[in-house]
Parts: sequence; structure tokens; C-alpha cells
Amino acid sequence: MPNLFISYRRIDTGQEAARLADGLERTLGRHPVFRDVDSIAPGVVFEEEIDRRIGEASAVLVLIGPDWLAELRRREGLPALDYVRREVATALRLGKRVIPVLIREARLPDPNDLPADLQELPRRHVQVLRDDEHWQAGVERLLDAVGRPVQARWVLARG
Repeated sequence: MPNLFISYRRIDTGQEAARLADGLERTLGRHPVFRDVDSIAPGVVFEEEIDRRIGEASAVLVLIGPDWLAELRRREGLPALDYVRREVATALRLGKRVIPVLIREARLPDPNDLPADLQELPRRHVQVLRDDEHWQAGVERLLDAVGRPVQARWVLARG
């Protein structure tokens, strides 16, 4: 069963992150899908829980909206406070399967526009999620990519 971590900027793709988590949870259940607002209990140290969950993840879904790169640049002088940068850099450093998910006509950033710890991100094949009738098809492709749970089936043998 896959263990998925959804990385997103609330200001850029917060609504889409919630919608994606809901779609994934309908197939996988709630436990294997991590999204910070829903998955971190009160009183837990945020940074430690993020690092632990990325370490456990079989895939990290990086939601990239139209303002993702601009927000990264805005926080450039404060990398310790840019949790999305930290999440993506950690996942790349740990060799996790990182899937960029493009939202609302966003484009994958050029490696030259990214800090050194994120320059691997654009080398990853993307999944596009469009807010129209193709949304569910994109979610289904993500599920196929990360591995759906196998349904138990009885096999009858004739003797």
C-alpha cells in the first residue's frame, strides 16, 4: 500500500491539495495520505513530524500552482521558514519518488530558476491536474503510478 505525502503551498494550491487528498483517500483510506492540516495532531513538533512522514513516504506529491515559484523566490532569504522547500529538498535528498503535480496551467520551473537543493525537481515526470472533467482522470493516473491497493479475491479451483 502506498504511503503518500502531499506537499503544497496553502496560498497557491490549498484547495486543490484538499480535493486531491479527498480523491486519494476514497481509494486508499485516510491513513496512507499525509496532508499537514489533516494529519498532524495538536502538540506535535511540526518539523519533526514532517521529516518523519517524508521518511516513511513511498511518494511525495509536490503540488505546483501558478504562484509556486514566485512564493519560493519571496521566501528565498528565509529557507528555514519555507516548509515546502524543506519538504521537497528532503524528499529529493532521501531519494524518494517525487512527483510534480501541475495545477491550474502551472509550468514546471526551469532548473536554473531553482536553488541547488531543488534543481532535481524538474527532471521528474509530471502529472497535470486540471480543474475540469479531467481532474478525476488525473487522480486515477496518480493512483496507478503510486500503486493501488490489491483487492483480495477468492480464487475457485475446480478439482
